Amino acid sequence: MTEEQRHSAAGPMAGMIYQVYYFLKQLLLLQPGESASLELYDDVALASGETIKYVQLKHTVDGNKRMTKRDRDLWKTLAMWVKIIQSKGGDEEQRQWLLGSEYVLLTNKGTEGNEFVALLEDFKRNGTDENAWKKLCDFIDKQATKNTANEDGKTNDVDNFAKALAEFKLKREFLQRVVVEEQSDDEILKQIDNVLEVTKYIKKASVPILRESILGRLVASFKNTISKGNASVYTAESFNQEYGDIISKIRDRKFVKNAVPIVFPQKIDDMTFIKQLEDIHDNKVRDERNRLVHEFLCFSNDYNLSKSSLSDDEIMDFEKAVHGRWGNLFEDVYGENECSSELEMARTARQLLRATRKESVLFNGEYIGNSSSNGCYYYFSDGEHPTIGWRKDWKEKYNGKDWTEIYGY
Repeated sequence: MTEEQRHSAAGPMAGMIYQVYYFLKQLLLLQPGESASLELYDDVALASGETIKYVQLKHTVDGNKRMTKRDRDLWKTLAMWVKIIQSKGGDEEQRQWLLGSEYVLLTNKGTEGNEFVALLEDFKRNGTDENAWKKLCDFIDKQATKNTANEDGKTNDVDNFAKALAEFKLKREFLQRVVVEEQSDDEILKQIDNVLEVTKYIKKASVPILRESILGRLVASFKNTISKGNASVYTAESFNQEYGDIISKIRDRKFVKNAVPIVFPQKIDDMTFIKQLEDIHDNKVRDERNRLVHEFLCFSNDYNLSKSSLSDDEIMDFEKAVHGRWGNLFEDVYGENECSSELEMARTARQLLRATRKESVLFNGEYIGNSSSNGCYYYFSDGEHPTIGWRKDWKEKYNGKDWTEIYGY
């Protein structure tokens, strides 16, 4: 893929991410009776009572790009909104429609110094000032009569878009309800984080990973909805029903199922926990290898999210309890058994593994279930220095560390 192709592919993807960020922010701010939609009436639409706010989002991967007075996205959006309003009937029907609508163009392009934006803001601040209105109209008329041409000789699109606005009978009422806003991706993310921390009462350390988890689940939902040709629509109530569990569990410091997609490593056989299972001839690692790796990865994702809401001491207490229970099982199974042969070693290790797989791990007063519990033990039996093993000589064989030294026993 050439640099030009990569840039071309990155643009739409970055624009979609920008749209999802903004949509999530609005979902988190929904009040009872309000709703937000993606790709229903507009890129994003916000409904509150009898009013609908139409939001068009225009994104560029060029972080230094500014919105010029002849910006095609700007004029195309304005012309599109005019066309929608005109489709509602005669002047009176259009006027009634305008009373229940607002229009926002959100962009990451720099708007400072944009003459149209400055004149629009001046007009809205001084709605009764005919001089401000005349200056805005004169500017629009000027853009509509540039008579510039494209390379094919046809009239430039911006001329036509501006003409649609210039000739709109209700443009004054319309422009009173238009807002052009500039926000970067990072600014929207900071706003999301602030909402999670301030209004959802999420611990600051938990905010970024919780945000990414919600975004992961939201994107997966979009893909499913869009593939069926439908729009994504949420009320405050339906959003809370679908996402309230993950928010409340983090707030209440419970074990949370992370929505971030699972990514399998390329070399599964190189994972230490897999080697440990293979070396004792575990049937499941032979027949259900991918499921075991999935349990490991799910627990890893879930634990990294869930522990972000705990203090260091609470994390230490949890990990002590996990290792303590495994340690007791280790002592019960091996006892005085010297495991004089490799066959005896593997057989006893499988006995320990079976006993451990029956355990249900307790996280901050809540049992996390068998699959997550198994993933937990695989998690601590992995890595460069595992702290859990199945063979009696696991520390020597896999460069393991004694958990009693790590946790101060």
